[in-house]
Order: sequence, then C-alpha cells, then structure tokens
Amino acid sequence: MAVCSEHTGEGLVGFCLECNAAVCPVCVGLLHKSHRTAPLKDFIAGFEDNIHAVEQRNHATLAQLEALEAALPGEAVNLHRYIDVSTDRLFAQLKLKGQELLSLIHISEPTRLLSISYAVFC
Repeated sequence: MAVCSEHTGEGLVGFCLECNAAVCPVCVGLLHKSHRTAPLKDFIAGFEDNIHAVEQRNHATLAQLEALEAALPGEAVNLHRYIDVSTDRLFAQLKLKGQELLSLIHISEPTRLLSISYAVFC
C-alpha cells in the first residue's frame, strides 16, 4: 500500500478531486476537509474504466484506418480511370468546338471577301 508523504505511516485511502492528489485519512480531515474526495479504490477503478474505453476507441479507429489504407490502391485506380475518361471527353469536346470554329471561319471568309469585293468594285 502507498503511504502519505506528509503523514508518516498513513496509507493513501482517497483521492481529492479538486487537488488531483491521493490523500490519507489525516489529509482528508485537515487539508482537504472542504474538498470533494472519492475512495482511492473507486477512483482507480473509474480511471481504469476510462483507459479501457479509450483503448477500445483507439482499436476501432485503427481498424477504420487500416480499412481505408487497404482501399487506397483501388481508389487510386478508380481516380486514374476517372481522370482518363474526363480528359478524353474534354479533348473530344475541344475538337468538336475547333471544327465548329473552322467551319464558321470558312463560311465567313468568302462572305467577307464578297462584301469587300462589292465595296471596292461597286
């Protein structure tokens, strides 16, 4: 059993919740009289329960991270495929727009030449 550093020979039996310190019966009666205290055994049990809950959450989080890590290579392939398809689609659209512009230039050019010819010669 742990003993109090202030009161020789007194075993630690409680925990002062306000001071965050283990206390002996003399400490409780003198220094921590108006403070909230809990039996040391109960405090340690609650602390162990909290540690266990944190460990469980950490294991669950680790399992989720491992699942994400395992899925990454497949997602990278899917992303690469999506980029390839999107790029091909954009190039096709650009090619189509380019052809439309070229056809407009070919149509507009003779019309403009006729207009210039008419203005010059008439």
